[in-house]
Order: sequence, then structure tokens, then C-alpha cells
Amino acid sequence: MTPSWCSPLHHSWDCCWVFQPSLYPGDTLFLSVVLYIVIPVVVAQLWRYWLLKSGGESALQHTQDFLGPISLMALLATLILLL
Repeated sequence: MTPSWCSPLHHSWDCCWVFQPSLYPGDTLFLSVVLYIVIPVVVAQLWRYWLLKSGGESALQHTQDFLGPISLMALLATLILLL
């Protein structure tokens, strides 16, 4: 049941659970690990499996050759943005 102060007309983010402060920092750590490590690894493994099944080793190599420079530039951009 939604509290009365959490109506669609209420212009505060207080009713959204995402914006509530966590009492335990492990929640934030867990969410970060899932979002930034687990999900990308699972997606990458599924993509790799699909590439090997549909096009073989040559399709995987072509994809790696294509994405290599893009991933390097993305990594460098991330490092620059963190500075």
C-alpha cells in the first residue's frame, strides 16, 4: 500500500526507494557489483557463446578486432573523466 504522502502529484523523491539512504553500505556495494561486474560478464559470455555458435571462431575474432579499439578508447575516456 502506498503512503498517502507518496502520490503521483507529490513532487518529492522521498517516496522512491532508490533515493532512500541505505543503513548498511553493503547494499550499495552489492548493487554496484551486480550492475558493473555480474551483468556485463553474463552478457559478454552469452554474446561469445552466440558468436561461436553462429559464426565460429572467425566471427569471434572479427568481433574482437572490431571492438578492440573501441574498448580501448572507452577505457581511456573513463580514466580521463575520473581525473
